[in-house]
Amino acid sequence: MLGGISVFTWLKDEAKLPWIRRHRTLLLILSGCLFLAFLHLEAWVNTQIGTSHERLGLHWTYLNVEIVVLFNLLLLIRSKWQLLVGGSIVGLWLWSKWPGHDSLNGVALAGLLVLLVISQLCGDWAWRKRWHNTLLFTGFAGFALAVANQFYPTQDGLSWARQIGALIILEIAAFEYNRILHHHAVLTHIFAHEAKYDPLTGVRNFGAFSRDLERLFQQFQTDATQKYAIYTLDIDHFKRINDTYGHLAGNQVLQTVSQHLNQYISDLPYPARLYRTGGEEFTVILNAITASANEAELISRGMQTVVATLDFHFEQAQVNATISIGEDRVLAADISYLDLYKRADHFLYTSKENGRNAITLRGKTLPRESA
Repeated sequence: MLGGISVFTWLKDEAKLPWIRRHRTLLLILSGCLFLAFLHLEAWVNTQIGTSHERLGLHWTYLNVEIVVLFNLLLLIRSKWQLLVGGSIVGLWLWSKWPGHDSLNGVALAGLLVLLVISQLCGDWAWRKRWHNTLLFTGFAGFALAVANQFYPTQDGLSWARQIGALIILEIAAFEYNRILHHHAVLTHIFAHEAKYDPLTGVRNFGAFSRDLERLFQQFQTDATQKYAIYTLDIDHFKRINDTYGHLAGNQVLQTVSQHLNQYISDLPYPARLYRTGGEEFTVILNAITASANEAELISRGMQTVVATLDFHFEQAQVNATISIGEDRVLAADISYLDLYKRADHFLYTSKENGRNAITLRGKTLPRESA
C-alpha cells in the first residue's frame, strides 16, 4: 500500500515529463484502478487456498486495503471521471457478490454511491486536518462494512470492531505517509524554484541565466539558424535612490521595473526571458531572432520607454528611472557561451560611460535624441 502511495504521489506531484503532464489525471485514475485490480486479484487467490478460516482472514486483509485505496483516490483525484470509475468499481463488486435484482442490492449501491460523492466533495476538508480525515473515513468504512456484513453474516460484533479498527489504523498510516510525501514534494518544488528565481523580483536569477545561455549556445553550435541575442540592462543612478530614500524604495524600483519589463518582452514576437543578473542589472535573452539591427533598436528603445514612463513617489518626491542597455547577438566565431554575454556587458558599460540612459547596439552607441 505504501509503495502504491509512493508511485501515486510521484505521478501527482513530481513527474515532469510532458506526456505525463498532459494526461496526468488519466494516468492517476488508471494507476488507482490497476492497484485495486491487483488487490482484488490477491483477495480472490487467497480465497482459493488454505482453510476456510484462513481464506476469510486473508480475504479481509485485502478488502480492507481496497476500501482505504478507494477512499483516498476520491480525496486526491478531484475529477468526475474518478467518481464515475469509483462508482463503477463499487457496482461491479456488488454485482459479483449479490447476483440478481435484490432490492437490498439497490439500496446498498445507492448508499455507497452517495458516500463516494460526499467523500470527493469533502476532499479539501478531509485533507486539512487529521481528525477530519478520520471522521469522514470512519463513516465511509462503516457503511462499507455494513454492506459487506450481508455477505459474511457469520462475523460477530467483536470481529466487526476489529475490522473497523484495522481500517482506521490503515487509513491513518496511509494519510500520514501521503502527507509526508506531499510535504517533501512541496519542499522540493520550493527549493527548485529558489534555485531558478530571484526572491525579490520573481524573475529568473543568474544561475538560471547561465544554464539557459549555455543550452542555447550548444543548440546554436548544432544548428546555426538557432540565433539569439542578449540585452543587458542597468538601472541608472540606482545607488542614489538607495542612499536617498532607503533600501525599501530601491526594492520597490527593482520589483516594478522587472514587472513591467517582463510584461513588455512577453508581448514581443520572439520567445524572451528576463533575468536579474546583478544588484540593479537585468538581462534579456531573445530567441529565434532575425539579423535586423533596426528590430533590435526598436526593442531596446521600447524597453527604455517602458521604464522611463514609470513614476515613483518617495517621501513626497517624484522619482523617475532610466536604463542603460548593451546588446549583441551570438556569432559563429564565439568559442564559449559566455563570449556573447561579455560583449553585451561591455556594451552596457559603454552606454553608461556615454552619459547613461543610452543604448549601445552591437558596439555602436545610438544617438540619444531619437530615444
